[in-house]
Parts: sequence; structure tokens; C-alpha cells
Amino acid sequence: MGRLEIRADGTAALTGTVVSNEQHCAVDGQCWLVVSAGDTKVRVVYVEAEGTPTVNAAAAEAGFAARPGDTVEVHAAHEVSSSIPLLSTCASEEFYIRPARTGREP
Repeated sequence: MGRLEIRADGTAALTGTVVSNEQHCAVDGQCWLVVSAGDTKVRVVYVEAEGTPTVNAAAAEAGFAARPGDTVEVHAAHEVSSSIPLLSTCASEEFYIRPARTGREP
């Protein structure tokens, strides 16, 4: 299960399962989720680096809270990467990471 849609406007929509939460920003690196969207693994950066101003505190908080096995929805900027698809929620408060809707909500 999962879906990655890359849009012409430079954004992307992603629904998938968190594989890992890499919190390297605690030691001067980036913080990101690895999210599985079917056969595709996607890196979702939610903090650029320790000491870098965070424009999108809500996405950073949601990123820190995400755990492997969680299903998430992401709206983010798509960035060209040489290895795996790369998304970032850092540049705008309009971007988000949130729990995916299961269809069982009231």
C-alpha cells in the first residue's frame, strides 16, 4: 500500500508506511523519514539541520513523533535526488506530515 504523486508545480503527495525515522539533526545533520509507497522508498526531510530556523514547526513536530509502522500522508516540495525520491516539508507552512486517514474515523 502507498502512493507517490509528483506534481508539475514542484510539489508531491505521498501516502505510505514509515520505515525509519532518522533524527540526525540532533548532531548537525538533517532529520527525515523513510516512507514506503509500494515498491518505492521516499525520503521526507522535516528538519534541515540543528540550528537552522524551522519554518514549518508543525511538520517538524509530526516528523519527530512518527514511528516505524505508522501510516502517514505528506504534502511537500519535491527535490531532485540521485538515489531515492526526496521530499521536504521545511520551506513552507503549507506542507505537512500527518497520520493517514483509514476510513474508520467518525
